[in-house]
Amino acid sequence: MSSERTNAVASAPLTRPPRRWGIFLLTGLAIWLFGRCKAEVVEGGLSVPPPNPPVSAAPQELRPVSGNNQRATAGTLLPSPLVARAYDSVGNPFPGVPVVWTAAQGTLSNVGLLTDSFGTIRANWTLGPTPGPQTVSVSSPGVTGATFSSQAVLTLVRLTLTPSNVSLQPGLSQQFAVTGTLSDGSAAASVTPQYSATGGIITSGGLYTAGTATGTFRVIASTSGVADTAIVNITAFGATLVSMTMSPASVRLAPGGSQQFSVNGLMSDGSTTVPQVAFAATGGTITSGGLYIAGGVAGTFRVVAIQQGGTLTDTSNVTVTPPLPPPPPGVADLIPNSSFENGWDGFNDGAGGLPHSVIATDYAFDGTHSAKYAWTPNPGGDVGGIMYHSLGGGYDRVWTRIYFRLTTHISSIWKYQRFQTTSGGNFGGVFVQSGPNIISWGWDAEDQAIVTTIGLTEAQVCDGNWHVLEVEYQRNGGASGFPEAAFRFDGKPVYAELNGHSTINYWGSGNQSYWSNGRLIAGMRGSTAQLGTIFWHGTLNANNTTTGQSNLDLIGASSSGWLGP
Repeated sequence: MSSERTNAVASAPLTRPPRRWGIFLLTGLAIWLFGRCKAEVVEGGLSVPPPNPPVSAAPQELRPVSGNNQRATAGTLLPSPLVARAYDSVGNPFPGVPVVWTAAQGTLSNVGLLTDSFGTIRANWTLGPTPGPQTVSVSSPGVTGATFSSQAVLTLVRLTLTPSNVSLQPGLSQQFAVTGTLSDGSAAASVTPQYSATGGIITSGGLYTAGTATGTFRVIASTSGVADTAIVNITAFGATLVSMTMSPASVRLAPGGSQQFSVNGLMSDGSTTVPQVAFAATGGTITSGGLYIAGGVAGTFRVVAIQQGGTLTDTSNVTVTPPLPPPPPGVADLIPNSSFENGWDGFNDGAGGLPHSVIATDYAFDGTHSAKYAWTPNPGGDVGGIMYHSLGGGYDRVWTRIYFRLTTHISSIWKYQRFQTTSGGNFGGVFVQSGPNIISWGWDAEDQAIVTTIGLTEAQVCDGNWHVLEVEYQRNGGASGFPEAAFRFDGKPVYAELNGHSTINYWGSGNQSYWSNGRLIAGMRGSTAQLGTIFWHGTLNANNTTTGQSNLDLIGASSSGWLGP
């Protein structure tokens, strides 16, 4: 039996599969298991990074960022610049794109021609004189362009109340009428003002009836934020005009500058009145209401008031100063036009725990950010913080430029922009203060220096719009041999000399500062240390009762000349 089994086994065929089929089976199993595991990993919620997105090598479109759909008076500069940004095909900002601006109406200024590192480009737009929709386009070859739209409107800019001056006896009446002038100089089709009056009563139709008291009174017509005033002299029976006095008695003006003259009269019974007069002038022109506009020739001239229906006169002197030379160009080498788009842009916030400046996005002149300071009443003591920038060395002469926005006046004193010497002393700066002449200059750090207005009013400054203020500060050694300062507001020279203020006391009696050809000159030398640091949004003195906000943007400083708006 054993030999039979042996022969059977020896003759049986082999059944083991060849080796290569085993390899194929193992490989297929591995592929199946890998796919199975991969499927389970994806189903389990683990994210698999997608392939890298394509990198665009060219800009694709321009889009408006800010300044679109504004509404303003025809022929005026829009309050906010036009800002566009270039993007590539995946939505990334694209720098270095050359663009062309085209205004269908109006004119463009401060035009950017190449997108910056954030892909943005900007321009200022002065609307055309015709009311209605207006457009500006920005384009680049091979790139989808952008269009900005604005609405130009005509606004009522002046009321004229007639007669402007009238004399009445008690109980008598006078009919007044009003005409309006639009922003393009045309006459308004109709004006319906509100009337108010002193010394008598006036109807809604403008019929004034004098009361029983004698003296000088007023009729006021107002509408849409503009107004005009007429003078009513109520005189006793038999009183006559015996003298006239015109004010101001003298004034200094730059070429093209203006000054309002007025005349008061003395009656024979001792009462005062505003007499009816005709004006005449040399060296310029004067309106029937006494507004003098200086001509372009320097010299000393006269304004004469002549009594209508009488022989009395009075004269004032007008000195027209030579025009200022154009400012030299400057480069923002000390503070390079900081716009706070990347944080503090080299500034420091030194407020500590006090209310202080912050980088905000609620308002911006350039881009989307600005430095903001919000204040509230502070009856208990001085408040505020300081944002400052070190100039990186000592300088004898510095030009600064800030865009600023103020919502309201303050009721105390605010150190708005101050210069500090390299030795740490405060010396010279811009102050915001209470009263109609809102911005002043001080030669030292504290309140005793705040007596020199630079010639700006609250109405010009505290309107919630963006304005640009430029300051030139020469520490010592100017043409006068003493510290000097000069100022430009919204691109034009401004100085209190225009309003007849020529000499101002400061640092006690015996020391004088004065205006000379548009420059404020100190009466004595100050610190011998050079300028090293500039502060903004400084201390707000005690007893302020107002609530408001200030924004600063596009701050620049130069060691070589005016930066310009």
